[in-house]
Parts: sequence; C-alpha cells; structure tokens
Amino acid sequence: MPVSAKVRAGWDKPSGGKIRDIARTVEDVGVSMLAVHARTKTQGFDERADWDLIAEAKRAVSIPVVGNGDIRAAEDVVHMYRHTACDAVMIGRAAIGNPWIFREVAARLDGRAYRPPTAEERIGVLLEQVRAAAALYGEPAGVVGTRRQMAAYVKNLPGARELRGRIMGVATVGQLEDLLGQYSRERSA
Repeated sequence: MPVSAKVRAGWDKPSGGKIRDIARTVEDVGVSMLAVHARTKTQGFDERADWDLIAEAKRAVSIPVVGNGDIRAAEDVVHMYRHTACDAVMIGRAAIGNPWIFREVAARLDGRAYRPPTAEERIGVLLEQVRAAAALYGEPAGVVGTRRQMAAYVKNLPGARELRGRIMGVATVGQLEDLLGQYSRERSA
C-alpha cells in the first residue's frame, strides 16, 4: 500500500541540508510521496514559505514531491511549479471559504478563462457547509465552530466587513439563513 508523508522545513531554522536529509530518510524507509511544507514550526504563518527548500527536497529524491506553503491563487501554483520543479502542489488555507480555488487552478493550468463564483454561489455553499456542521455537531456548536469559514466565504462581497460582524453573532442555522436572506434582499433592491 502506498504511503505518503508530509513534513515541515524543520523546527526552528530551515536549511537545505536539513530538508535534503529528511527527504532522503523518508524515501529510504519506503515512503512513495513526500509533501514539504516550506516553513518551520516556529515560523508558523508569520513569514513567507521558503520554496527553495521544496526545490532542495525535489533534487534530493526520486519520489514525487508535493510543494506546500503560500498558495493563495492559481498564479501561485504556476510560480511554485516553475520555482521548485515539484510534482504537485498542495493548497491549504486558501481553500477556506474558497473551494473554487481548485477550479481556478485547473482553468489556469489548462489555459482557460476562470469565472469566479457569484455572491449567490458563495452564500449557497456557505449555508451548505454550516448546515452540514450543525447536523454533525448540533446547534450552536456546529454554527459557532464555522464562523471563521463563514467570514472567509463573504470576504470579497459588497459590504463584507459589516456582514462579517453580523455573522459573528449568529448561533443557529435559522439565524444565519435570516441574516443572509436579508443581505441578499438588500443587495438586490
């Protein structure tokens, strides 16, 4: 059975030598694919990911290497491929509230035009996610637990700042449906 591994660039001080050693060790024990998050644990998300470390790992092993870190848009995927020669790219935080990023990346890589989601699509998927969380965890836990994602879904909508503030006060799916329905009606009037 194939086994993959995901590693960080290290604990505190990233270096090409460390990541090469880690990559070779992972390959030597039989792992079939390696994902490299190009930040150390202590960097968190405060600093830019060092894509040179992904390139170092790729040069050190023969197994596929997946690059991870600072992918915010489709263009970042293209840049990472060019910079690192990695075999694939992993998207993390950029997909929070924006599952359409995968469609955007596919269009960019295929040379096709990308149509961003409409406000209605964003709101529809937001509601779908919150309803699923409420079904799984109950109310209010499922609703309150998805507030960060809700804020991300509405990030670029007109009046997003005020809407985000109002979203932070909802505790039930019904309250959210009412709020988003009112928002949609106000925007279409």
